[in-house]
Amino acid sequence: MQECWTDLSPYEYNSLMTRNRKKRVEPHEVLDVGKIKDPHGLKGEVYLLFFAKEWSWLKKGMSLQFYHPEESPKKILEYRIIRYRPYKSGIVALLDGVSDRNASEALKGALLQIPGSLLKAESEDDFYLNEVLDFSIFLENHGFIGKVIDFSSNGSQDLLVVETEKGVFEVPFVEAFTKKIDHDLKRIEMELPEGLIEF
Repeated sequence: MQECWTDLSPYEYNSLMTRNRKKRVEPHEVLDVGKIKDPHGLKGEVYLLFFAKEWSWLKKGMSLQFYHPEESPKKILEYRIIRYRPYKSGIVALLDGVSDRNASEALKGALLQIPGSLLKAESEDDFYLNEVLDFSIFLENHGFIGKVIDFSSNGSQDLLVVETEKGVFEVPFVEAFTKKIDHDLKRIEMELPEGLIEF
């Protein structure tokens, strides 16, 4: 069965929703974006799960930083990624220095952290949700209705949490409803089904 956000532990879910999505991601921030879910095979490979199922920033030869959340003080473990391939909601990766099952078992549960500077999309057509935080929402024939204050998910769709004068509403952030995204003006033009949101 394919994993989704509801399969995450409370720590992983809170890490994703609180640190990565409830505020704008700044380049200097360090973010938890995944975890070593399990060893894979006998030769040291690991299954690296990405919370948001996104790893376009990942490059072969890149040094990755991990830590075990239960350890205090926090101890950073750095490994260079030798090779990887897509697998389930992440990748199967071989890390430099991790050459057998025992070594990969020792990394199980370790969280992957990266600098926020890596989470910058290359074009306006391909971007991360954090980039539209605080964007204004405009509807055809109604104009401005509110702002994006947070993000959520129903398991199959990303949701914009929009605050209007009438309250806070979740809006599916899907192509069918999204007409235009203007990064310069920080606005999203949408066409929503009647009754989905009050304004």
